[in-house]
Amino acid sequence: MDLFDTKSTSPVSDVFVLGEGEVALLQAFNLANSQRAVVQRVRFTDGYVPSGNACKETMCIPPSKIALVEDITQCGVWALNPCQNVALLAIPGVYRLALDDGEAEKEVAPGVPIPVAKSTAVGTAIIQMTRLSTTHAAIIPKDLFFGAVTGCHGCN
Repeated sequence: MDLFDTKSTSPVSDVFVLGEGEVALLQAFNLANSQRAVVQRVRFTDGYVPSGNACKETMCIPPSKIALVEDITQCGVWALNPCQNVALLAIPGVYRLALDDGEAEKEVAPGVPIPVAKSTAVGTAIIQMTRLSTTHAAIIPKDLFFGAVTGCHGCN
C-alpha cells in the first residue's frame, strides 16, 4: 500500500495503526539529498481511534481529531532517507509519516503544535508500507528495524 506516491499533494501521510503481532515494512523510492520520511506517533483527542476508522488500512483523520503528534526519536529521528530507504516498524501504536527536507517546521492546528513539514519530495517520493506478521519479520536482519540501536548510548 502506498503512503505517498507521485499524485500525493500533502507532506503528511494518512494515519495507520499497528496492532500486536504486526510489523510495517516501509520502503522509500525517489528520496534525494536531505529528503526524508519521518515516523511520527499520533494521539487522538479522545485517546482512541475516531469512530468508524479502527479497521481501515489507513485513515484520513481531520486535524481536529488529532491531539498530539511527535517525531519518534532514539539516537536520532526515525526516518527513511536516501541512505536508509528500507526499515521496519514493530512497536504497536498509531503512526503517520511526514516528508521533509531535513527539518520539520511547527504549525499550529486547533491550538496544539503539530509538526508539519515542507518538502520537495511531495509528488516525487513513493513510500510503500507492507504489513507483515512478527513471524515473517523474524527472518529480516535486525539492523533494519527502527529501534535496533547498536553503539548509540543516549542522544547526541
